[in-house]
Amino acid sequence: MQPARSGSVPSKPVPIAITRVQQSCWKNSVSKGRAPTAISCCISGQLRVDVHIVIDGIPGIDGGQACWQSATRGCCVRHQPRFGNLFLHLTSRSVMKRSDIKEYPDYFEYYIKLVDDVDLSEAFDRSLAQIDALDGARLKRIGRKAYAEGKWSMHTILQHLTDWERIWCYRTLLFARQEGTIPEGLEQDVMAANGNADELPVEQLLAGLRAVRVATKALFDSFNDAILETNCVFYKYQMSVLAMGFNIIGHQLHHFKVMEERYYPLDHASQ
Repeated sequence: MQPARSGSVPSKPVPIAITRVQQSCWKNSVSKGRAPTAISCCISGQLRVDVHIVIDGIPGIDGGQACWQSATRGCCVRHQPRFGNLFLHLTSRSVMKRSDIKEYPDYFEYYIKLVDDVDLSEAFDRSLAQIDALDGARLKRIGRKAYAEGKWSMHTILQHLTDWERIWCYRTLLFARQEGTIPEGLEQDVMAANGNADELPVEQLLAGLRAVRVATKALFDSFNDAILETNCVFYKYQMSVLAMGFNIIGHQLHHFKVMEERYYPLDHASQ
């Protein structure tokens, strides 16, 4: 089977045989009550393919997590098919790395360059793993402390990350859909001062950040090459949709680094 060209969708589903190895892996997921709607793979390092699954005419259910390696196509597939005939609707785009960004504002260069030079979708996967790796117990022990007067608490930092990701996704969507409105600048300190992050438990803030990141990844995964290369204009800055995706991830990396260097030392119980 040949992958579809960037942004194209075959007119008919493409049947693919399911091997016993795949069946064995998939059984582990089914036993946990999970089934997939999509798989992602990289063919020859050049084309990323999102595969939307229809199994024997029945759409899959979201959540399959088993992994396998296809020796024939070199695809790392994150979601497994059910037994029987597998029909694939393919949408695809080129592998788009940080180094594929043509230009971006100096103001956001620091954030963007914090991210490894990998495909955007993989960078989002890594960012989710970083959220999951946070030590909730440590964050709870540190609580609302700040490392200096006037600095935000970690609760406020987590809320700030979530707020600004939503804002950046809104800005991105306006230009991905060519709506034409140019969003104004916003003041982060005013938003932080009027937030209620310190009233919320760490678990809720982390869950909120992760939920938004999952939605953000789904949004950017839906974009084809043409959309990723679309220029976003907001306030006095402009950058491509691709650059905005890496900016969102780099913004998290920056604040997680600050948390590690400035806030974690406030956890005396771990010293």
